[in-house]
Amino acid sequence: MNLSELNQYKRAFNAEGLTEEQIFSKIAFQLKPTFKTNDENRNSYQNLIYYFTDDKRFDGDLDKGLLLIGGYRSGKSLAMEICQLFSATKGRYILNFDTVDVNALFQKHGYDFLSIVDPATEVYLDDLGADYGRVNSFGTIDDPITILLYKREKRFGKDGTKTHASSNLDVKLLQERFPDKIFERILEMFNIISFDVNPNKRK
Repeated sequence: MNLSELNQYKRAFNAEGLTEEQIFSKIAFQLKPTFKTNDENRNSYQNLIYYFTDDKRFDGDLDKGLLLIGGYRSGKSLAMEICQLFSATKGRYILNFDTVDVNALFQKHGYDFLSIVDPATEVYLDDLGADYGRVNSFGTIDDPITILLYKREKRFGKDGTKTHASSNLDVKLLQERFPDKIFERILEMFNIISFDVNPNKRK
């Protein structure tokens, strides 16, 4: 969702009389009517609620962003979509970009793509590491995701602006995907959370 859509969602959402957990669940059901919590995912979702309400019970560093890692259909992308709307109800806006779209923007605009995908606000990158890492833009070959992560880490170090991401890759594969300096920045920027909340329902 873009900023305008998130603002519209905030205005339309009625959270009156609801607890944080009830707000989270209401959003989850809006996105996926079959959504349910169980022994496998309850703690994971509760931890996300703690994070996005700045609750010190969060199991991690509240000053860092989130990187949810897990296999295909593990629920991590849905979880971040819920969190994006959950945070919007509190006036905290997270803009999301798919890594495929980031690469396409670089291919079309060259290095000017950063003016679109590196705003001074929180950003969520879906499918981190799913690309091949080399994109041709009018004869210039580079790795847009690596460039973006470098810029986001600089922004994080300067003013604390957070970046969030999800990935099908585990930590070892992420380390293989990115140069050492960028992987070090990933460790500095993110709480890395294994999000395998529904392993028995993968297809």
